[in-house]
Amino acid sequence: MGKADFIFEVMQESFCRTILVLNTPTAVRPEELIMKKTLLCPVLFLAFVACGTLPVAAQNEPDFSLAVSPASVSLPQAAVTSVLLTFESNESPAYTISLNGLPEGVQAQTSKIRAGAGTVSLYAAPEAAVGTYAIQVTAHAGKASRMQVFTLNVKPMVPVPQWEYTVLSANTDEEFVSLANNLGAQGWEMVNVRFSELTTPPFVGFFKRIKR
Repeated sequence: MGKADFIFEVMQESFCRTILVLNTPTAVRPEELIMKKTLLCPVLFLAFVACGTLPVAAQNEPDFSLAVSPASVSLPQAAVTSVLLTFESNESPAYTISLNGLPEGVQAQTSKIRAGAGTVSLYAAPEAAVGTYAIQVTAHAGKASRMQVFTLNVKPMVPVPQWEYTVLSANTDEEFVSLANNLGAQGWEMVNVRFSELTTPPFVGFFKRIKR
């Protein structure tokens, strides 16, 4: 007999004793008491369990389902993403999660499962292997396990633009506009402009563009 079966029988026996004490007259024949305990109590006990009145101990192999979403995720190098795990079960087992198939340079961290859901966070190092991978997610609960697969696309790191800067000055607004247009034709964009009658030249503009 397993531990869960033993607990179930103890709960049933305790329930039956309580029912008999509350509902049995003081003067009752022994054969009637045996009949009540043998036939009536188990039926009532199972009815209470089915209605959710009595707790049922988690089994060694609980029945549950696992879903992973989204089915495909993209992860640039030096970036973080996550997938959602969803569980459904009539019991409340404790889950452990394992992942197989992660490429070199990608690490995973699983959050605590709460209210039937959890997340797996994925981090790709700057040198993580680029490519498409099938990742197996396995959930374990007691002796039972469920497995799902999602696709991980590790992409090259998005380059960070390198900027160069320049400053131009002019004595009149017409001169400033002409010089600014020339810079714009070369790929420069204006960041700021300053005008002051107390300085010479009065017009000063600040420009930037991506290094070539």
